[in-house]
Amino acid sequence: MNQVGCVYTAQGFEFDYVGVVWGRDLRWDPATNDWRGDPSHSHDAIVKRSGDRFHGPRQAHLPRPPHPRPHRCYLYFEQDATCHRARRQISGERLSFRSART
Repeated sequence: MNQVGCVYTAQGFEFDYVGVVWGRDLRWDPATNDWRGDPSHSHDAIVKRSGDRFHGPRQAHLPRPPHPRPHRCYLYFEQDATCHRARRQISGERLSFRSART
């Protein structure tokens, strides 16, 4: 790997391979069967300042491969439950899922 960028720096570029790190600021909570937003794990200043008003999305919009499609998109999740939920909601032969335990 010789290039790293966030979603803002990568817009408009075409990539053969894409890697996504899904952090702890948005996670699936199996106890409530819902998505949870946690601003304490975010690096976004607006989200951090939101405090208790940040509840995460009511309906998660999971990533879709950009067009033109890369050869492969690797998704790494810091939490297993979030990885399993995302795997159920999005699929594709070009996607590879990994979590902290897998």
